[in-house]
Amino acid sequence: MFKTFLEVQNILSKYKNIRVAMEFAAPSIAEFVGVDRIIISKREIDENSQKIYLGVFHEWYKDGVGSRYMGNETPRKIFVDDVFKIYQTTVAIKKPMIFKEADFAQIQVPVLKDLYRDSDIKSTATVGLYVHNELWGTITIHNVDEEKDYIADESIDRLQMVANEFGSYLCMYDHSVLESQKRVDDHSVRMTDLGKMAAGIAHEINNPIFIIGGFATRIEQLVDEKEVLNKEDETRICLDMIQKNCKKVTNIVEGLRLMSRNSEKDEFEVFDLNEVIKRTVDISKDRFQMESIDLCTDLSDGELLIECKPGQLSQVVTNLLNNSYDSMTAQKIKGQVKIKTQNVDGDAVLSITDAGPRLSDEVVKNIMEPFFTTKAPGKGTGLGLSICKEIIKRFNGNISVDQNCPNVKFDIRLPLISFEEESEDF
Repeated sequence: MFKTFLEVQNILSKYKNIRVAMEFAAPSIAEFVGVDRIIISKREIDENSQKIYLGVFHEWYKDGVGSRYMGNETPRKIFVDDVFKIYQTTVAIKKPMIFKEADFAQIQVPVLKDLYRDSDIKSTATVGLYVHNELWGTITIHNVDEEKDYIADESIDRLQMVANEFGSYLCMYDHSVLESQKRVDDHSVRMTDLGKMAAGIAHEINNPIFIIGGFATRIEQLVDEKEVLNKEDETRICLDMIQKNCKKVTNIVEGLRLMSRNSEKDEFEVFDLNEVIKRTVDISKDRFQMESIDLCTDLSDGELLIECKPGQLSQVVTNLLNNSYDSMTAQKIKGQVKIKTQNVDGDAVLSITDAGPRLSDEVVKNIMEPFFTTKAPGKGTGLGLSICKEIIKRFNGNISVDQNCPNVKFDIRLPLISFEEESEDF
């Protein structure tokens, strides 16, 4: 018999899709517990009433037994409020709820009385499925051929073993889903940021390409006129401008690569904060200039080497710049957005200050919270800064709003990498 339980464990470890796992595990569970029908219900919230209910998530039944829910009027959801009295003495405190056919007429809970009225069920038992000590749902068994004493034949103990195993599986499933969703959310945010920059990127790349083309044409004219040597200074200026604009295009492309990189697969890297800033700013600055906003930098003289994921750090900077851009354009503010980096007490400090008015204490209190936004409806999700906070936290840093500044100023503090060897006493 316990060989069958091992089969259940093996099946659950094999399949990550919860419905597939339940479908394949159900025959072994039925054999192990000795039942004809198995119903998994999941705790949900009704969209209309906002009340909690248990809805049928999966049903399995033996050949010749038939479905309890398909093709008939049996309710597929039971509201917890309707069964609270009986649930609080059974499922809610991790005890089984057991009925035999003779008990059905005596049930005092109307919804359960209706559930079992005129049914093919001879015996039934329900136990809770718990994930992280919270009720995820229930597993219910039916016997239709004969009445069974689940306690006497220890079926209820075996059912509880199955419920515990399912609980462990659901914990792993829950963790896997959260991790997958997190990766999807992180990638979606990066793609959203790239989308916001798309219009500016075309303009930014076309500008240097136009300049390169113009100076290349001028050099071609000098060659045709055999004036290259006679006009050496002009030729050198043309070549210098071509090189500078080629480098600008390279920086723009590198900035995009940093933003779109799948950082989940990357280990932390030792990277110069100033280099990340330069490449990210190269992508954004023309967009600001089109709105007469000056995007300027004041970077430290030396390198600021930090341990990070450059793509994610670029994402943080881009998000803060996008917020400044959106705020200033919405308020029709012209002026400056200043990016400053410095070494302060062994930390790399990045400050981004725009010309917008100082944020209120109430806004600052909530600004890093998920789904909080000061933007107009449909203009922001309220997730950007909370994700920025989480990313910076992963790098052992912190992000804050400087309330002493008369304008909007964000400070990011990250630990610098030190290569000094500690002295040893011999």
